Amino acid sequence: MFARKDLLETTICLSNIATLKNGYAFQSSKYNALGKWKILTITNVSGERYINDEDCNCIINLPNDIQDHQV
Repeated sequence: MFARKDLLETTICLSNIATLKNGYAFQSSKYNALGKWKILTITNVSGERYINDEDCNCIINLPNDIQDHQV
């Protein structure tokens, strides 16, 4: 469903490169700009379904109760 064009105007469907599942309720107090894990939310989706992963919240460690499909 989600698709975008790269700089060469090639359409890339997210389903070809990622599996999208509903998420996990991360605590904002755990956000850390130096974190390894990026947290993508609806805020990161804009315009024509473009996903911006450059300006997102991060966490250092995954929560203990996170499920495999949420990673």
